[in-house]
Amino acid sequence: MAKFLFLDNLFYIIKNEVTPDAFKARISLDASHDIYKGHFPDNPITPGVCILQMVKETIMNTYNIPLELEQLKHSKFLAFINPNLQPNVDLDVDIQEKDETGWQVAAVVKSEDGVHVKFSGRYKIN
Repeated sequence: MAKFLFLDNLFYIIKNEVTPDAFKARISLDASHDIYKGHFPDNPITPGVCILQMVKETIMNTYNIPLELEQLKHSKFLAFINPNLQPNVDLDVDIQEKDETGWQVAAVVKSEDGVHVKFSGRYKIN
């Protein structure tokens, strides 16, 4: 399987409750990561594309399967994730459909402050 881009450097999985078709993971963000030096130095915000990559990498790590985003069906970025204010976020993923070519998933990223991101898409198996 491909090496992860952000797992174990921008974010860490500190807890994961897994079933065959869903999981709830607690993610810890590294506020000192270089990403935040450019986005933005005095007010670090986790970039949306990084959040989508974290979702993918957490699914891949959880089920030990290589995936590539094939179709982004829906994404809503509802609130910023600042690693100083939200050092931990929860990722809830439901695998809605599986076949031999890919998975349809829905994900929610949230913290004690509320929902930050809602996402649904299809990943193809690499």
